Amino acid sequence: MNKLKKLFYVLVKYAGFYVYFGPARIRALFYSLLFKKVGKKVFIFGPFRCGAPENISVGNEVVFSNNCVVGGDYGVSIGNFVMIGQNTTIVSSNHGHQLKGVPMLRQEMYGSKVLINDDVWIGANAVILPGVKIGQGAIIAAGSVVTKDIEPYTIAAGNPAKPIKKRFSDSDINILLDRVKSPLYRYYKTDYAKKFVPRFYEADK
Repeated sequence: MNKLKKLFYVLVKYAGFYVYFGPARIRALFYSLLFKKVGKKVFIFGPFRCGAPENISVGNEVVFSNNCVVGGDYGVSIGNFVMIGQNTTIVSSNHGHQLKGVPMLRQEMYGSKVLINDDVWIGANAVILPGVKIGQGAIIAAGSVVTKDIEPYTIAAGNPAKPIKKRFSDSDINILLDRVKSPLYRYYKTDYAKKFVPRFYEADK
């Protein structure tokens, strides 16, 4: 009986995994046909909405949780090992509002590229606005509105998002950002990138 229970548990566990993660992989494969670039092991949980997908680049092992929105009008680049929480909105464009005699709906759009580097965690319900660059290893707290660049390995929160603290000491951060000394790079090389060329994601300039 114990063996039957164990077998049933294993079957349910793996079936649940494929039921939950399977559609996310299929959705990612579909968007790989539309995005500018998509890396390995990308998961996109639905519902997912995006604009101008031809301007969106996604690195390896990226997870979009449920109900994310990405506007690629002026370009969005996302690095490797990035977690994007539920209901997150990333936009690279905005409505014009400077003209006095023209309704804002009719004014020309403007914007600039969004860059999200490696190993970033964006909490649920965050908003990333045009032109923002989020540094490697940064954490964006849930519900934050990011209007300005976030330095590497910084925890930021609020509306507008402001730095709360650094995850590590300055000396440790310098090592983590070093392409040769970084243990993160060694992780890419030994654990993840056995079949692929180990590299840091180079955000499009």
